Amino acid sequence: MKKTLFKTTILAIILVAAILGTTVNAGSVTAPETVKAGEEVTVNINVDTAIENADITMEYDASKLAYKGTNAGANMLVQVNADEAGKLVIAVAGGDNTTKTISVTFTANKDFTGEAGIKVASFEANTNETLANTQVTVKAEEIKTPDDDKKPGEDEKDPSKDPDKKPTKPTTPTGTDGKPITKLPQTGAPVFAGAIALVVLTAGAIILVKRAR
Repeated sequence: MKKTLFKTTILAIILVAAILGTTVNAGSVTAPETVKAGEEVTVNINVDTAIENADITMEYDASKLAYKGTNAGANMLVQVNADEAGKLVIAVAGGDNTTKTISVTFTANKDFTGEAGIKVASFEANTNETLANTQVTVKAEEIKTPDDDKKPGEDEKDPSKDPDKKPTKPTTPTGTDGKPITKLPQTGAPVFAGAIALVVLTAGAIILVKRAR
């Protein structure tokens, strides 16, 4: 009985050590959420332990993205096989490095719309780390125009063509003191009296002209 219990305990310790030795931490794959058409987007593979060597396979939407380059630190050698559309095979080696990130850069096509997925199909490195997530998605950033901020139905109307606009009443002229002018200057006669006098004078002039003929 004691021998059986001892063997079981030893086996459990070995299993725990094996698990801890093969999976230390979980890395992550990150990328910007949006990208403008024609601009670059960088996908980062992040781990917690310095990368000395790694073999990576990535898959991406080649109809919307074009591979540009890979960076794994100044002291690392990077070799990329990008002959197959939508697939990258990346080998990283060096041994004297402190970087914990491998960056892969793509360029969004000039007519990039919608969204595109980028996947780390396989990741093997000296760190023995797994990736918490293996896929990211980037979306095309919408370009706003000045008219986008205007709400529907807010088009400006020409006041002169507005059928609902009521005709305005003629305004009474005002003097330097801001009060309406109701009398003629100098004489002080009411405005309407001056207008009648002008009509009478005009009529009298017409009659004189006719008699002169």
